[in-house]
Amino acid sequence: MSLAYALVPVALIAVAWLAIRVFAGWADKRRGRREQLEAEAAEAIAAPVVRKRGLVAEASDAMEPGMADSAVPPAAPPAPAPVSAARGETVSAVLRRQVPPRDEAPRSWLGGLPMMPDGVEWPRAAGSEYPEKGERPLHFLAQIACEDLPPDLWGGIGPRTGWLLFFIDPNSCTAEAEGDRAVIHTPELGTERAPPADLGPVHDKVYTGGSYNWLGADEVPNVWRRWPVDIVQVANRLTQREGYKTASPDDFAQVLYQGAPVAKENRPSGLPVLRPQTFAQARAAVEALARSLRYKVRDGVDARAREPLLADDGKDRLMAHLHSQIERIEADSDAPLSEQRAKTHAFVTRIIAEFEPLDAQQIIEHIGAIDAKRIAWREKVAGLADRIAALLAEHGDAELAAEHWEELQATFADKRLQYVELGYRDWGDKPDPFILLGPSDTAALVPPKGMNDIAVEYYLDPEQRHRLPDDFLAAHQPVWRTLYNNRPHRMGGYHDGLQSEPIEDPEWRNMLLLQIATDIGMDWCWGDSGAYYFWIKPEHLARGDFSGTEVWLECH
Repeated sequence: MSLAYALVPVALIAVAWLAIRVFAGWADKRRGRREQLEAEAAEAIAAPVVRKRGLVAEASDAMEPGMADSAVPPAAPPAPAPVSAARGETVSAVLRRQVPPRDEAPRSWLGGLPMMPDGVEWPRAAGSEYPEKGERPLHFLAQIACEDLPPDLWGGIGPRTGWLLFFIDPNSCTAEAEGDRAVIHTPELGTERAPPADLGPVHDKVYTGGSYNWLGADEVPNVWRRWPVDIVQVANRLTQREGYKTASPDDFAQVLYQGAPVAKENRPSGLPVLRPQTFAQARAAVEALARSLRYKVRDGVDARAREPLLADDGKDRLMAHLHSQIERIEADSDAPLSEQRAKTHAFVTRIIAEFEPLDAQQIIEHIGAIDAKRIAWREKVAGLADRIAALLAEHGDAELAAEHWEELQATFADKRLQYVELGYRDWGDKPDPFILLGPSDTAALVPPKGMNDIAVEYYLDPEQRHRLPDDFLAAHQPVWRTLYNNRPHRMGGYHDGLQSEPIEDPEWRNMLLLQIATDIGMDWCWGDSGAYYFWIKPEHLARGDFSGTEVWLECH
């Protein structure tokens, strides 16, 4: 046994050394690839592109308030010139989710399904994680109307007609390997394409982050929710913060949604939860209650309290502790007792009467009998929940009226059982190691997990939006306008890095094709709350060749 304990530090050091080696290898690979890209810099020839009118929400160069959707007149293409991310790009395009969404013909959107001409195939690739499984379809990420891109984006090069479609393997470790992503440019919109039959879930639960963590692994959809976006032109300008620079000014969401309320936090407490809207959702709530009631409960007597209780003076010390509780309650109250203190006084008085005639072992057995009654009570209420769930199942996914949900809640509202816990506290030199608690089991019926995520799906569907009460929307829309860690989805210009700062080197010749960030509204979490960055060489962008697009993942 002593040898085993002696080997534990060695094993921990070995694991730490291995983790350092893996991270160092990843960093060396990233550094080497960046140096290679810098070495491959070449002049980019910007081919003239005829641009039609497009909708662009334009912000001033100074990032001042007053943005509004406006029609941008045709602009002559700039003269051909070398372009880099740090020199020659005066603007960036932010993909601002529409809050509220406008129910109109599709232009640009995140998630959902692509609209591709019939001759364009859904991208497939042998993923870097499991190449032995063969080619599998990638997941659709975004579709952007090139006509709506700012004329000066990427220094004026790149397509200004058709659509850019982005695909990715969200279940790979980083999506940086060849085949883990694809970018397609289509000259026409096409019809909405159904996903391939073998398209897997958007999050297979192997890595942290991902999407739809509120669902079980077998319930995760293979398509993200679809959210239309506006293309907002902003100045390609860095903001100096303490110790580093960033591509986005402070409180960027306030600028993007000028005039609309924006929450200060991505996940503020106290938000209203949407009640179940269907019998199926109500059944999920009742089934979740039944499962919680069948969770194993801990023993009423803490294992550490048994030894001092069974000592020669154990019962005397316990009874002294209980009497001291009564004395403290009475001594602290000159006025009548508050409702809570009166309940505590009555509970401790009752327990003193129950424990007085018992010895220490009998006290343990008495609490054990209370445990048995508690378990039986929980099973009885769980059985009631089972029967109600079966009745709800008969209605399938039919709409559930508010009064039906209230009736269900009332059925369980009066289900309450108080029990006894004898705990232990390490008081040091003090003579009183016991603590007596009188908690209660309740059977409160609450909406099932994920109802506020389902509410987003309703919000984006014009036929379902009526399910959301006005007060619910008033509380949640400001949250849906937030940017996670102040990082937007953007195209062109500097990137908002997590593990790297914006690249100012004039010799850096890669351009930011797309930055797709962690987004609470989209239920996107890339790695540990990071972002994907799609990079392209300017000469490839100028001739519309997206086959060599690279992807980085940066996260915490």
